[in-house]
Amino acid sequence: MSAYQDALISIICPVYNAEKTVSKMIESVISQDYKNLQLIIADDKSSDSTVETVERYAEKDSRILLIKNKENVGPGPSKNNAIQYAEGEFITFIDADDWIEKGAYSALMSEQRSSEADVVVMGYIQDYLEKSGELKYSVEVLPPKLSGDETAAQVFTLLDFHKIYSFCCTKLIKASLIKENGIEFPPIMHSEDFFFNMSLLPYVNKTATVTKAFYHYIKPASVTLTSSDYIPGYYELSNKR
Repeated sequence: MSAYQDALISIICPVYNAEKTVSKMIESVISQDYKNLQLIIADDKSSDSTVETVERYAEKDSRILLIKNKENVGPGPSKNNAIQYAEGEFITFIDADDWIEKGAYSALMSEQRSSEADVVVMGYIQDYLEKSGELKYSVEVLPPKLSGDETAAQVFTLLDFHKIYSFCCTKLIKASLIKENGIEFPPIMHSEDFFFNMSLLPYVNKTATVTKAFYHYIKPASVTLTSSDYIPGYYELSNKR
């Protein structure tokens, strides 16, 4: 039986001009049935009311920690900065425009306790929105059930085939793996999660999965299944991947 039954989970969220969505993200985290949480919000020099909104929540809930970047550095370095403040035995991530269903962290910790895995992966739901902000349709993505005996290469292949490997927001990770091995996000604006996970992979002895989707990954109206926003350097990033 794992020693992490009442483990603290540090949830890291980089934010930048997220005044329209940050409240829903925060509410989805602090309303979880698993209460032993630390929500670290790293503001990347927002110019809207994001900081004021987060401060109002932090005044009411001591589990929320707001840190402010001295300059705009992007999501990767923002997450690296926040990791320094993580006090939990486990670390996970959430984006400011996304939200998570109740029961997510209790399900992840239940699987970790039974499997004693270094990393636990859950499913996610891509919510595609209308221009009005109303939900247009959703696509559920679930990880495969793992036996626990897979090699690192097999874990990568299975999860990547199911289009779930790249995301950090769907993973509960032992904090010691990140901190003791100096794993960091690269200073790029796209695919930073993938390269973080690849750097972490050699140190992961066991991965487990929760075959249920809790995380809502929001796709704005301009993004469809067959098109997406232009991403500078995407060709080079794809080649590197």
